[in-house]
Amino acid sequence: MSHYGGDLVMIKGVNQGRLWLAFGDLDEPSHYSVDIDSQAAVPQSLLAAEQQKCPLNCRSYQPKPLQIPSQLQAEPCPSGRVTLYCEDLTSNQGRLQLLQQLLAVLPKLEQTLGEACGAPLASVTARAPVATRAGWLDRLKQKITHSAVTEPGRLWFAFVDGLGNRHSEYDFFHYAVRLEQGPELIAAILAAYCRLPQARCLLGAKGQPVLAEAALALSQHRQALPQLADYFNVLSALPVHPFHINRTLKVIFAEHQGSQELAAFLAAVPSPYNDPEFKLAEKGDYDDE
Repeated sequence: MSHYGGDLVMIKGVNQGRLWLAFGDLDEPSHYSVDIDSQAAVPQSLLAAEQQKCPLNCRSYQPKPLQIPSQLQAEPCPSGRVTLYCEDLTSNQGRLQLLQQLLAVLPKLEQTLGEACGAPLASVTARAPVATRAGWLDRLKQKITHSAVTEPGRLWFAFVDGLGNRHSEYDFFHYAVRLEQGPELIAAILAAYCRLPQARCLLGAKGQPVLAEAALALSQHRQALPQLADYFNVLSALPVHPFHINRTLKVIFAEHQGSQELAAFLAAVPSPYNDPEFKLAEKGDYDDE
């Protein structure tokens, strides 16, 4: 690795008589290849190269994107992240490819998620009463026959490509919903998620509901209200989160006011998701506890 003309030069390797180079920034380099065998006057040593300057004829090329086997994509990492890959995240074709991948991966998560609600954090079985026990704490212990405290599992998605681009769910669904097939595929993704047995005890990134950004992206599309109703029924098993109260439902109530579809939605979802007057304060990152 060296510098030439202010640019960083990285020698990627030599394979079958071809030299692979990268110039420029580490994050977004330009890639070139050189057919060494076709270069008649290539110096054979550093000394010869210094004495006899020999420019090489390079050809630009685009490296193939990183390919991850589909079975590995259905393996969440310990934080709950599932990473999906495409060739170019900034293209419509790449975004469409990722939506299709996400739809295909979701059913496979049923096995890999396993016990999504987590292992018991505590389990206490009371012993037989002993005459010498005294005090309120001991009396409380005697009343406990079994106690298990569990915490929700985590599931969230990251989107990357072979060019080094990365998108969060917020970035990705904001653009993907604009595709011609975007709303239809995102609605199918929500439906597939709702069919997971673990969906009723999963949380997404930062403790938000899983696929919260996908639901928000769909909130303006009237034809997706039935899938959104199923989604909110799944969320009814979890604590109410301010995200949908302050964002998704606000859009739904405003955009579809007076429609038959909204009436059907309100009849299908549980409280408080069917209450336009319900409010829930949202705590910022810098708010006091």
